[in-house]
Amino acid sequence: MARQQIFANDRSPMPPFMPLLATLTASIEARRPVALVTVTASPDETAIGRHALVWLDDEPLGELGLGELERAAVGAEMLAATTRH
Repeated sequence: MARQQIFANDRSPMPPFMPLLATLTASIEARRPVALVTVTASPDETAIGRHALVWLDDEPLGELGLGELERAAVGAEMLAATTRH
């Protein structure tokens, strides 16, 4: 409940990462394995800082803006998650 009250009196638009953060938090609280993927380097500088959530049993949420490389990046994270799970 406290998380919702943070923005209750704030009239500014919700930051774009907030829906991902809420979903990430819900997955963690439900003890559902999830990975947060963040672009830290890319030939396309507009992709840097983008996030996506990846689960083993569901479609990713969010777009990394990596074009054809996005599927490979998400696939690599899913593969890494299966070895940790």
